[in-house]
Amino acid sequence: MKYLRNLSLAAVVIMAATALVTGGASAATKLCVSTPGLTANECPANKSEPNPSSNVHIEAKVTNPPGLVITTNITTVTCEEASMTITANTSTNVSPTTSITGEVTNLAEGNCKTAAGQACTTTIVNLPYEMHLQGTIEGLTNTSSLTITDAVGAGFKSVCGFVINCTFTTKEMTLHGVNKTTPTTTEFTASHVPLSRAGGICPATAELDATFQVTTPSGFTVH
Repeated sequence: MKYLRNLSLAAVVIMAATALVTGGASAATKLCVSTPGLTANECPANKSEPNPSSNVHIEAKVTNPPGLVITTNITTVTCEEASMTITANTSTNVSPTTSITGEVTNLAEGNCKTAAGQACTTTIVNLPYEMHLQGTIEGLTNTSSLTITDAVGAGFKSVCGFVINCTFTTKEMTLHGVNKTTPTTTEFTASHVPLSRAGGICPATAELDATFQVTTPSGFTVH
């Protein structure tokens, strides 16, 4: 009986170890692009992986309409132009982590107006921000998440005449990523992200909505 118990225990340990290995493999994150001549490394057909040991420069722009939207209890501020620059440290995750690390090195917003048409000036604060990029979220193919964090707060100061003069920040924001086919790229969407407020004329509540589409590198997708 003791022999059978030991054998059963050994079987459980083996199955658990196998599950961990399988789970780790399925949780791997990989960046793929359409640039020819690079290593395939399990990327989809006609795509390849950038040099795994080199930084990957990623640029994304907000899709229109409506653009980047800050909804407050006072008014809605819409920025028709917004862009984000990311430097990924690698093109695939480094075990034992399942995410790709890096930084948001630049963020820009332009052509911002209130619902009444009052022009706003925007100044980005506290750059750079830490980022984590993870593929295959909740087991769904062609999905990913982009998490942006900053100990002080990632965000911007908006001045809209005498209506708003406030710094909006968040210490953590997760954007949901989906690979697209027309064009082939990844879109990252922030939905109802609550924002902290600080300044002379601030609303009582504020949240951010925006969708960024990767424009560089060409054919960029996350797996």
